[in-house]
Amino acid sequence: MGLELQYIGRVAEAKVECQGITVVAGANGSGKSTVSKTLYALQETFYGLRSKAVLQRRRSITKTLANWQNEVEEIADLEVHDKIKMRREIRGLFLKEMEWEVFYRNVADITISYGIEACGEDEIRDLFDKYHEIREKRISYYESYVIQSVWERIFGKQVNTFGEEENAVAIYISGNLTLSVEIEDEQVLEYTYKKGSLTQMKKTIYITTSDLIDSLGSYRKGSAARYLRDNIYANEELAEMLLDEKNIQDWTAEEKEKIRYQQEILGEILDSVVDGDIQKKEGRLSYFENWCNHEVEFANVASGMKIFLILKRLLENGVFLEDALVIIDEPETNLHPEWQLKLAELLVLFQCKLGIQIYLNSHSPYFVRAMEYFADLHGALDVCRFYLMKPAEQPGMYESEDVTENLGVVYDQLAEPFNQIM
Repeated sequence: MGLELQYIGRVAEAKVECQGITVVAGANGSGKSTVSKTLYALQETFYGLRSKAVLQRRRSITKTLANWQNEVEEIADLEVHDKIKMRREIRGLFLKEMEWEVFYRNVADITISYGIEACGEDEIRDLFDKYHEIREKRISYYESYVIQSVWERIFGKQVNTFGEEENAVAIYISGNLTLSVEIEDEQVLEYTYKKGSLTQMKKTIYITTSDLIDSLGSYRKGSAARYLRDNIYANEELAEMLLDEKNIQDWTAEEKEKIRYQQEILGEILDSVVDGDIQKKEGRLSYFENWCNHEVEFANVASGMKIFLILKRLLENGVFLEDALVIIDEPETNLHPEWQLKLAELLVLFQCKLGIQIYLNSHSPYFVRAMEYFADLHGALDVCRFYLMKPAEQPGMYESEDVTENLGVVYDQLAEPFNQIM
């Protein structure tokens, strides 16, 4: 899998391969997060794109019907549950191709079944015009809407490089699959993919900050996501995954066995850091510490432990039952050097034992070295790629450099500030 991007944020150009484990190093403000957000945006854009577009069209139909019902006085006075039932029945008509006479007869029959005798031809004609307007829109119209929404929410409507005339371009390549998005003046200008190819896209988990978990002890599922929606798109998606909880009876025998295997592989490292369990209580998450057998507010849990708690919870929820890509922004944040080593080995095991793709940003020479060391120890070095973000020719801009065969460049650059005080 490969990623190419041009003129997004402060990144003039970057080319990154994601074979198994990818580590992008660099100083603060060098575009590391821009590259990871671009990868995430592409994954979110095309993973389940068709179903997202169909859902968006369904929402448009539902809203159109709700507005129409409120405009027709007799229908507006119906009980809420009857209006909802009527909407569902009429919504089915929007999925079929029909002429005016057939549409009129069907809608009239439905409204009469709810005791509405006075719904006249003019009211139904108005609805038919809206029906015709939606039917004329191809599914690509709703795909474009979905893509625009994803990029706006991930980048906050600041994709294009300030002061740059070149359009922003992002390209995703995996085998014979090529996906692309081009953005001009913060608007999606063009996107391309081959029909039927999107089944190759992976579920993506983007962890931007481990402090996200603090909010999940105070907000229930749904309200937590809404609370985070105005903050970071990735946090909203991650919150839903953390709050989701299947009944054990919902798992198949094979799924239960696979989760047990995953927990056995990763349990030793997780248990050496996390001495407790996340539990769902009254619709919210709680952390129970074993040593005191008491609930502890997430805000009072050691900051460095939270990234381990997140990964453990995702594992328990079966998030890794299918192929996935995990993106973590600066995973070494808040971690003691000993726990940096534990996290590095854990992430390597996620890849070489569970087959999960790992993508990391880091400005720590110690964490980068730990990833290299444990990848070598577990025989995964051949699927690792290391990159360094460096200044480009354009002032204030950056580009990527593949330093897999020359990691000394990373260590020298990132450790230079310490050398100044030695």
